[in-house]
Amino acid sequence: ADQTRFRVNIDATMNLELMFWAGQNGGNPQYADMAKRHAQRALQDLVRPDGGTWMVAGYDQKTGTLLSHSTKQGYATSNRQDLWMKIFRRLRVGAGVQVFRRAGR
Repeated sequence: ADQTRFRVNIDATMNLELMFWAGQNGGNPQYADMAKRHAQRALQDLVRPDGGTWMVAGYDQKTGTLLSHSTKQGYATSNRQDLWMKIFRRLRVGAGVQVFRRAGR
């Protein structure tokens, strides 16, 4: 396996709401910060300008540079895309972060 590359699947965004909640409700506060940063990066790299989504982004492990996009289940399935956009909206409300504003339209 190539040790210089790693992939991020947008499906992992469904876990961010729990991390954010835990960081604000007695857990390690870093959980909320990590969830917010991950969501910001996922929004930047996995949501296309037309509102569709990429399923996977590939990165250079050393630099964090975005290397590729891929989608194995069609351009975007509406139910899954709706779920991701709802998660971004809830993160926007909970985190008070304006960067999530374009998500979920």
